[in-house]
Amino acid sequence: LICDAVQADAPPATVIKLVDAEVPALFRTRYSPHQLGLAEVLATLTLTDEAPRAVTLIGVTPFDLELGIELSPAVAAVLDRAVAEVTVTLRGLGFTLEPRLATMPAMM
Repeated sequence: LICDAVQADAPPATVIKLVDAEVPALFRTRYSPHQLGLAEVLATLTLTDEAPRAVTLIGVTPFDLELGIELSPAVAAVLDRAVAEVTVTLRGLGFTLEPRLATMPAMM
């Protein structure tokens, strides 16, 4: 299960789910000539007989690809939908998930 921003022919803040053979085709465009793409990683794993039995990618198309640590408001607004898709996928794989409140570390 891969969760990431996904550059696709879709409007910003679109939640995308791709399964198995759909995954490598989406990653043919690189952001930098030094970037090792997911397609190359999956191809290498196939050549070494270490490929996963199944691959699912859940992502959100970004508003922009500028470096930063904050999500755009549009992407932040669909984050719960993306997390829900991850939850459904993990449960489908047999994982038991329980809701948990996020906690902040105590301030010293």
